[in-house]
Amino acid sequence: MPRLSTEQVKALAPDPASLKAGTTLTDIRYWSNLGSDQMALWGECQGSGREPYIVCVDLADNDTRCTCPSRKFPCKHALGLMLVAAGSPARLPEAKPPAWAAEWIGKRTERRQTELRPAEPVEASPVQPERKKETERRASKRIKLAETGIEALEQWLKDFARLGLAAAQSAPASFWADQAARMVDAQLPGAARLITEMSMLPGSRPDWAEVLLLQLGRLYLLTQAFRKLDAFPFPEQQDILTLLGWTVNQRAASRHDRDPG
Repeated sequence: MPRLSTEQVKALAPDPASLKAGTTLTDIRYWSNLGSDQMALWGECQGSGREPYIVCVDLADNDTRCTCPSRKFPCKHALGLMLVAAGSPARLPEAKPPAWAAEWIGKRTERRQTELRPAEPVEASPVQPERKKETERRASKRIKLAETGIEALEQWLKDFARLGLAAAQSAPASFWADQAARMVDAQLPGAARLITEMSMLPGSRPDWAEVLLLQLGRLYLLTQAFRKLDAFPFPEQQDILTLLGWTVNQRAASRHDRDPG
């Protein structure tokens, strides 16, 4: 199976409390029917109820499924499963996935393939030109919003670098929240999520400065990659836009807008 790192898992946690709870669930006594293959991780985690929660992780994008009622994403059970895989991969032997895991992963894989498949040609109709114009208008608007947001984010990162990492510990909550809100307004929710994750790092662990520096570098590389998006092959373009919070369909619209010919 593809190797997960503990740092990757920690970056996925929605908040410190979820990460702490997930770390508690790395105790193997909570788990049964653990397994993995090249596409997924799965296991059953004993919670407070009589029946264990079934947990699955899609390794293509680290998306998760859990039968617990938590509204946090990923929940503590999914974080626990990923932390077990990162710290003790031998605990998740290569195996055939159970039916519930195979069904979930199969549907996600099929959906991704459908999104990537070129659209079938459709006969022109009187309403299509208007729809096409509206689609192009929306795509153009989103491109402009994103470009403005990327420019603002790049400036924020440069200002951050001038202040130095030490300033992060004393920065007010608004320092992070305002910039994350700007990214949401620019329709770049992936960038907003990364900023929110960074806001929880200062002082949270002994190596917080090193981890924060890595996250800052990752975010800066994303801004540069977006500026040169058309220079990348299709799969890399998809990865860049997905990290910024765009879907494949939005990517296709933006590409059409950038290259109308």
